[in-house]
Amino acid sequence: LYKKVLALRHTNQALLEGSYTALNEDDPNVMSYLRRSKGKAVLVALNMSASPQKAIFNLSQQGFDGAILKPLIASSETSARGSEVTLEAFGLLIAEINPTKSGGGTQSRRRGAGSGGLEAHDLCLESEVPRDGRE
Repeated sequence: LYKKVLALRHTNQALLEGSYTALNEDDPNVMSYLRRSKGKAVLVALNMSASPQKAIFNLSQQGFDGAILKPLIASSETSARGSEVTLEAFGLLIAEINPTKSGGGTQSRRRGAGSGGLEAHDLCLESEVPRDGRE
């Protein structure tokens, strides 16, 4: 997974050169931020704790009255439903933010290898993030 995150960072314009906005700064367990560049936005959420965590993002404060989170990379037991993200212990979510006109969000869930429904443009998730940061 570590290599996939690095590859995405080098190919996604928002991650590569986008502006940085910290989100939910009062959450001691989940580090999260928004990266924006040329009309594209990406949400990054990292669970820094050894237990599952939920984070709720008020993206309307960032100009997204309604948005769909489209996971680009996520750890195996991570899910996003509307503005709520559930992260497994030491889990991560990197999601593209797609504004909606209706203001509603959608539900999305990623699991490990072997899950159905992945399209060619999605990144497959085959392993968890190594705890020591190496692969």
